[in-house]
Amino acid sequence: MTRLSVSKWQGTGNDFVLLDDGEMRASYDEVARRLCDRRFGVGADGLIVMLAPRAPGADLAIRIFNADGTEAETCGNGLRCVALARTNGARGALAIETTSGMVRAEVLDGASVRVDMGEPSFARRDIPMTGPPLARAIGVPVEIAGEPVYVCGVSLGNPHCVVFAHDGAGNGARAPDPQALAAALNDASLFPRGVNVEVVTVCDRHGLAMRVWERGVGETWACGSGACAAAVAAIETGRSGSPLRVAMRGGSVAVEWRGAGSHAFLTGPAAQTFRAEIEFDEIFSGSTEGR
Repeated sequence: MTRLSVSKWQGTGNDFVLLDDGEMRASYDEVARRLCDRRFGVGADGLIVMLAPRAPGADLAIRIFNADGTEAETCGNGLRCVALARTNGARGALAIETTSGMVRAEVLDGASVRVDMGEPSFARRDIPMTGPPLARAIGVPVEIAGEPVYVCGVSLGNPHCVVFAHDGAGNGARAPDPQALAAALNDASLFPRGVNVEVVTVCDRHGLAMRVWERGVGETWACGSGACAAAVAAIETGRSGSPLRVAMRGGSVAVEWRGAGSHAFLTGPAAQTFRAEIEFDEIFSGSTEGR
């Protein structure tokens, strides 16, 4: 019977199981499905596997898996958790290799991390959509249930679709329910790779409120890259200025973005919730069939 040492972390309520690669014999997607199960496993929004780096200059590499076993490109909240886990909360910077490229995270103190999320992209090659070619997927009307919804497609290494709700600009979402919007927007003809959906309300010039539906998970308490996407879309469309706070169900984060050609920076908390030794066969003995 295989024993695993795992730790459970959360960043503004977005929770993850962190696991060193070690002597894993099972496929990561299956491990993610079972460990992230909230009835028969540890329970989490995702699994982050920490590996030896391959890229020059990297301190470690990670692979990120959603609760359904699908692999994600990057994760702002998860990166903060990994940074604190690897440094034990000591101040310093880490270069973390992800499947979408190198990310740098700076531990500010024992509970807060600033992550360089890279340069946002609005290019249609990053977020495929139907219709005629557009240089930038900002304020693009998409018909849902016979009604136009204006979406802002933003990529930070992973795809996001931001919809502004009830902001008084006339381009709000009729249904500010991320689950309903996600079901429509994740139609394969619109976003072949799937998309994370953020429903955003502009509170003031430097504040947003957001609900988020994540690919492979469903609605979560927070999404770090989603908060950056929402902030970038709000700044790009003139709704907000930088820096700003993005409030989510699990807490708030700060986002800075100076406009086209610059990187987006995400700052927020993370914390370990527990560490445990688990028996692989016992965790995997529950059935998830039919769910």
